[in-house]
Amino acid sequence: MGTYILLGAAGGYISGAPIYHRNKALYMRQQGWNVYYISCCSGEIYVKGLEQFVIGVYSFLCMNAYLFPRKRQDKLIDVIIKQIPNVGKNVVIETGTYYTAYWGELLAKRLNAKHVIVYLDEYNDGITWREAVFFHFKFKRNELACISKKAMIEIFSPFWNVNEANAVELPCYCSNSLDDYKNDIEGLICRKDYNVGYIGRLEKPALKAVISALKDFVRLIGDKRVALICLGGAEECVVNEIKEMISNIPNVSLFISGYIYPIPLNAIKKCDIVFSSAGSAKVSVKAEIPTVKMNVYSNKPEGFLVKISPESLIKYSDEYEVIDYLKIFFIDNVMPAMSHYSLDDEKQRANVLLSLHVEFLKNTCKLKEYYDMSLIPLTLRQRTIRTLISCCGMRILPYIKSLIK
Repeated sequence: MGTYILLGAAGGYISGAPIYHRNKALYMRQQGWNVYYISCCSGEIYVKGLEQFVIGVYSFLCMNAYLFPRKRQDKLIDVIIKQIPNVGKNVVIETGTYYTAYWGELLAKRLNAKHVIVYLDEYNDGITWREAVFFHFKFKRNELACISKKAMIEIFSPFWNVNEANAVELPCYCSNSLDDYKNDIEGLICRKDYNVGYIGRLEKPALKAVISALKDFVRLIGDKRVALICLGGAEECVVNEIKEMISNIPNVSLFISGYIYPIPLNAIKKCDIVFSSAGSAKVSVKAEIPTVKMNVYSNKPEGFLVKISPESLIKYSDEYEVIDYLKIFFIDNVMPAMSHYSLDDEKQRANVLLSLHVEFLKNTCKLKEYYDMSLIPLTLRQRTIRTLISCCGMRILPYIKSLIK
């Protein structure tokens, strides 16, 4: 079929993005493509199966390409191209974040390739009106999709007219995070009176909403004890912050699994109820554990997710907070009826959703055209960064990254 190149973050963490990329890479290879993965993050690759596709790790991909002088851009693209074993004529490049998208466009131009952006974030944390013209260019060429119509409207409607009618949704399958296998963490999870679970990255605001609710919940349950079971990981500073928050809540113990993929079925079954957002919510539903899906924008409960295909929620008042769902479940003894899910059907479901990606690719603009990055206007600070890179070279990057954060 050709060569399919994914630009993303493979090392050092687990989220829906590398899981989706692992699934996409395997699927595209099954379709006859030569698949390669270029990572912007180093570190251990926790999503097993993705490591076989990685051909290079380049931290400069985390910085917006237009911050580099043109000659430096060309040299860095040369470095990437030298690592690609077999380019061929039919080449597709896929990126999933705003910063990798700029590099993807430059790489596509050099390889005369097609570049598609399958945007993996639910919200905008790095696109201003200066860069939005580039993404509008990709949108008009049918080369931009988001994980949901809601996400596309949230991210891009401030810059151009995006609505339910023209938003492009492409489900990025990343919910095959559950497996029935033996793992040591099962024995480390203690049984308390109430076991409350959380699945996902620990830096997400949804977890803080759960912890905040537990402060109020312990006042209602007397001497009974609560275990907060976090199946996910984060940087050490985030973990320490969570430990500090829990240490101030009486009768609540904390378990953090760290990065783990896939999540053991028996570990989730130690939870009475689970709170999670986005694709993470589907994991505990598959384990048939009562699951409260958290809204990724408001960080408030949407309801009990009882079925994932099609998605089915048992909703209560829009005003209900996490504490209300804890009371409904543990004090009022309301037990939502969970649908049965067969893990054996997982691969078939994945293939159905990933086949939509092939259709999306077919519907992109046939005429190849690339955006000129020099058209993006720079702020005074960005012009200063570009000058520093021009004068000092790549050795200045660690200092510049510390300034950007």
